[in-house]
Amino acid sequence: MFAMTTVIAAVALLVYTSVLLVIALGGDGFFASKPRFLLPAFPLLLPLALALARTARARPWHATVAVTALAGLSYVYGAYLVVVNRVPL
Repeated sequence: MFAMTTVIAAVALLVYTSVLLVIALGGDGFFASKPRFLLPAFPLLLPLALALARTARARPWHATVAVTALAGLSYVYGAYLVVVNRVPL
């Protein structure tokens, strides 16, 4: 019974976050409000975090490269928003 409830809750969470993602990315509107709409969709990143944790145990070098690449992309995007983008966040 507990396993069935857990599966139902996981599916409901996946559907909820997927609908939020579709609404936030598919809708037209002001760019500054999109991070606010995407914040509740963070559970979509949990499977990726679990995969990264498994990779870190099995192949630490690959996990280091993946985290460094993601941090670099985040840095470049942040620099773009600060330097190039004219719309305030």
